[in-house]
Amino acid sequence: MSDSPRKKAIDQIRSDFFSTDEHVVIHALQRCREEGNRSLLEPLIALYARTDSQAVRQEAADMLNSVKVDQAEEVFMDAALNPDLLGVRRDILSFMWNSGVQPVGWLTDLTNIALTGTLEEVIECITLVESMDDEFPEEQVMDSAQQVRLYLAQAPADEKSKLLAAYLGVLGQLGQF
Repeated sequence: MSDSPRKKAIDQIRSDFFSTDEHVVIHALQRCREEGNRSLLEPLIALYARTDSQAVRQEAADMLNSVKVDQAEEVFMDAALNPDLLGVRRDILSFMWNSGVQPVGWLTDLTNIALTGTLEEVIECITLVESMDDEFPEEQVMDSAQQVRLYLAQAPADEKSKLLAAYLGVLGQLGQF
C-alpha cells in the first residue's frame, strides 16, 4: 500500500526542516504554512530550537505564534517539559499564549515550570494560566497552590518570589480560596 500524496508531502516537509541548506528549510516552512498539520508541530518546535538562521527562526516563530490545530496543547507541553528544549522554554510558553492554546490539564506542570524556571518563565506561566477559559481540575489547582506556598515559605524574598506570590494569587482566583 503506497503512501498518499498528502502524507508524502508532509514527510518531505519534515525531512526538509533538517536540511543544511537554508533555502530548502525556508521553502519547507512555506509549504508547512500551506499544507501543515499537527504532525509537523513537534519538528517545527525542534527546528526553532536548533536553528542558527535568523530568517528560519523568525519564520518558525511566526508560525508557532499562530498555531491553529487540534490538540496542540499536548505537543507544546511535551516540548515545554523536554529538558533538551530548556533554552527555548520561555518561547514555547509564549507561543502557547499567542496561539490561544489552553493547556488546562497541565496546570501542575505549568506550576512546576514556574517554580523551577526563570523569571521570564514565571511571567509566561502567569500570563498563560490567566488567559485560559476552561475550568481547571480542582485537585491540580489545590496541589499547585500548595507547591507554591511551600516554595515561598523557603525562598528568599527576591523578584521570583514576588512573581510566584502573584501566581499564587491567580491560583487563588481559580480555586476561590
